[in-house]
Amino acid sequence: MKQLFLFSLAAMLLTFTACTKTAPLIAKDDMAVDNLQSSDLKEAGKRPKKGFSAKINRSKWVSNGLQSDSTPIPGAAYYGTFGIDNSLVLVGYGSFAGFENASYAYILLFVNNFNGPGVYPMGEFRGVNSFGVFTSVYEDGSFDQFYSGVNSGTLNITSYDETNQTISGDFNFSAASSTDSSSIIVRDGVFGGLQLQ
Repeated sequence: MKQLFLFSLAAMLLTFTACTKTAPLIAKDDMAVDNLQSSDLKEAGKRPKKGFSAKINRSKWVSNGLQSDSTPIPGAAYYGTFGIDNSLVLVGYGSFAGFENASYAYILLFVNNFNGPGVYPMGEFRGVNSFGVFTSVYEDGSFDQFYSGVNSGTLNITSYDETNQTISGDFNFSAASSTDSSSIIVRDGVFGGLQLQ
C-alpha cells in the first residue's frame, strides 16, 4: 500500500513537473496572443461602432449634433451621401470649444471616384481631388473655413457595407484658412457606422 501511495505521488509530481516545464511556453504563446489581441483592440477602439470625431489642433471635437449651448443642430449629427457620379461626401456636426465663441463646427470629407475601402489622398478643394473641410460657425452666423491642400493627408475607408449602406474609417489632414494665413491640423479622425443617404 505504501508503495502504491509513493508510486501515485511520484506520478502526480511527474505530471505536475511536466506541466510546469511546458507552462512557460504556453504562457509565452498566450502572452503573444494577448498582446496581439490587445493591440487589435486598441486599434479597434480607435474606430467607433457609430460616431464621428477628431482632434482639431489639440481640441477634441465630437459630432454630437449639438451647439455649444446644447441646442440641437437641425438634422442628423453625422451622415454620408453617395452620388451617381461616384462621389462620396461624409459630414459631421457638433459643439466645439476649441475656437473662442464657436457655436458649433463641422467636418466635411469629399471623395471623388469612390470605389470602396482603401486610402484616398487628401488634396486641394478644386477639380477632381478628394479633400477635407473644417468649418467653425459662430453665434452671429459668421464662420471660419479651412480647406485641405495638396498632399495634406489621407482618408482611409476601412469598411463599406453596400447592403446596409454604412461606412467606417479614419482620416487626418492639415488645412489652411480661406480668409487669412492661419492653419489647423485635423488628426486622429475616426468615423463608424455613418449611414449613407
